[in-house]
Amino acid sequence: MPGSSGLFATDFPPISYDEWRRRVEDELGGAPFELPRVPFELPRRPLYAPQDLERDDPAGLPGLPPFVRGSHELSRGWITAQEYRPDEDPRTLEADVAAGVRMVVLPALGACPERFLPYVDLGRIAVVLSSGASVAAAGALVAEAARQGVAARELEGGFGCDPLAALASAGGLPGSLDRAWSLAADLTAWSVRETPRMRALTVDLSPYHAAGAGAAQELAFAAAGGVEHLRRLTAAGLAVDAVADATLFAFSVAGDVFMEIAKLRAARLLWAKVVGASGGSPAAGKMRLHARTSTLTRTVRDPWVNLLRGTVESFAAAVGGADAIATAPFDELLGPPGRTSRRIAVNTQHILREEVFLAEVLDPAGGSYCVEKLTDELARAAWTLFQEVERRGGMARALADGWIAERVAATARRRREAAARRTPPIVGVSDFVYLGEELPRQPAATPLVEAPLRPTPTDALRELERVASTSSRDGSVTAAAVAAAAAGASADELAAVLWRGSQPARAAALPAVRLAEPYEELRARSGRWRDARRRRPRIFLAQLGEPSQYRDRAGFATSLFAAGGIEAVDAGGFAADDPASAAEAFAASGAELAALCSTDELYPEAVPRLAAALKERGARAVILAGRPGGREASYRAAGVDQFIYLGGDAVAVLRAVWDVLDTGR
Repeated sequence: MPGSSGLFATDFPPISYDEWRRRVEDELGGAPFELPRVPFELPRRPLYAPQDLERDDPAGLPGLPPFVRGSHELSRGWITAQEYRPDEDPRTLEADVAAGVRMVVLPALGACPERFLPYVDLGRIAVVLSSGASVAAAGALVAEAARQGVAARELEGGFGCDPLAALASAGGLPGSLDRAWSLAADLTAWSVRETPRMRALTVDLSPYHAAGAGAAQELAFAAAGGVEHLRRLTAAGLAVDAVADATLFAFSVAGDVFMEIAKLRAARLLWAKVVGASGGSPAAGKMRLHARTSTLTRTVRDPWVNLLRGTVESFAAAVGGADAIATAPFDELLGPPGRTSRRIAVNTQHILREEVFLAEVLDPAGGSYCVEKLTDELARAAWTLFQEVERRGGMARALADGWIAERVAATARRRREAAARRTPPIVGVSDFVYLGEELPRQPAATPLVEAPLRPTPTDALRELERVASTSSRDGSVTAAAVAAAAAGASADELAAVLWRGSQPARAAALPAVRLAEPYEELRARSGRWRDARRRRPRIFLAQLGEPSQYRDRAGFATSLFAAGGIEAVDAGGFAADDPASAAEAFAASGAELAALCSTDELYPEAVPRLAAALKERGARAVILAGRPGGREASYRAAGVDQFIYLGGDAVAVLRAVWDVLDTGR
């Protein structure tokens, strides 16, 4: 078409990447080209280019080794899953299934499976038991299927057996790791024969993610955990392919979209490499990958923002090629989720699949210079860490001696330090805070009651104990557990028999963290203050000079103190040479605190007089907005207590201020 050729990039003279880079660095004026917003992860570049890829087709094709681009040749989309808490009403499952859930992830603690399973149509809904589940919970599941008239061979999902995840999250097991692996081998051998559509084993990364691990650490622990499964179960007589086929991987997905997409792609690459190096067939290296949205990023305050976090994280999981996705309800931290929040969580996935068409294309991020490079970098970093785990004796030993806990704690500490500096911000909590929020009301928790008294199936439990004492790993223990469950034995009774006589395993537990918790603790202090005084504490903005001189720092101070539940009082600007007017306005405001907001040029003369005047009029603390530089000592001598600035530790300042408020000093 005449005149249209100018629309195409080929009509412009080519500019090399190196030339572009030089121009950018000139504009930066010495600032670093790579500006990572997440200091505990790989640095990100503002632009990726073809030279970042080592070869033209770095990822292969979907459904083929090394499975970077997905485990399936055809676009099947993903299974919509949902997870449940022990204190939820099990009838919630019926509404979720009606809303479109096709896989349920059930807690495997005590009698929880028995409470929830009667509300699941096992003939059409897949069931995955949470990590740490063993032969006891599997027996309860199969027994319930028999009561529903569903053949064991028709069951779909996973038994969730992962001794390492249970050890990491709880810091111990009811018995030894050797006993746990023996039961895992027996369950796997039985499942291969009797429930071929169930994955007996899980490598669950959620304990590490929830404790603050980085993406490369999660991948390394996934590879190391998978190797531990292969090593232990092949030693028990199972084939590599059988163990690999029986394994489900469970990842949590946070909101760093490009990194999380790359994480799931790299996970498949690493598992294919591990299985191949272990002697497995290429097809056995196909990873089954379940994803759930992150707890690490969730907030109690302004919980509605979790709707957006869940959407972004579900998007990343879908683009990354997860086989099943569980989107957590936005109010999961407030108690048992309400029916509305559960429906929104399910509909989030329906929107992504049916209206956004994410399931229409396999690996839509494939070929992106950014995603391909991050996939490669993550895989390499994870492989290096995985090798270190192996040098330490493997994942079980690294957990037992506390090395894993130390590594994860170090990363979590860097995460918390970044969150304390509000870099990156936590929307609705550390930045963009709405102090007038009212939290939604939650349904009451369902009491965890003991099962009604009934005759104990003594003969069946004795038979289970007899079989278990033989240390068989051929599936006979699981078969006896299923028979005992069918005879009426509870999951607790089964577990007591299965672990009997085995010394409990111990390890350094990985405590779950949330980045918003320090701010939420401060907001809780604000709530107690409000309840006692019928208002929140206030900070007076002592704004000096013209609006152009104080506006930015006043806005910064308002935002920062709102994160601590402290309201800002804006009385306009004051002349820098008139401290008395500002101090009088402070006294009239009823505020407990004062923040000095102006330019570095005005501070040297104004601060000494104004800080002293504010203290004389009752300011419990005076805070200066800006870096003090070499004048910190003189400013403190004049009465300034704290300094706030971009990149400073906001949590430390707010805690110090709250200590003053709560003690009255």
